[in-house]
Amino acid sequence: MAPTPASWLNQAESLLQAFIKRYLQGGSWNSHMALVTHLLVSRIEYNEWYAHPFGWEWTWRDFRYWLSNTPPL
Repeated sequence: MAPTPASWLNQAESLLQAFIKRYLQGGSWNSHMALVTHLLVSRIEYNEWYAHPFGWEWTWRDFRYWLSNTPPL
């Protein structure tokens, strides 16, 4: 189970930020079709090289242990 801050929306935002930083930031295209072509090619490369499953290792047992051993604020 993923923690609440790691919702699917947060994950989608992280993916888009990483894609923009790697493939769009600082780019310049002469036409709409050039941008679309760049996006289609970049998507294939991004999926092949950077996209991979994320294994979450934090369990409820870990969380309960962390809560019981954390001093109050």
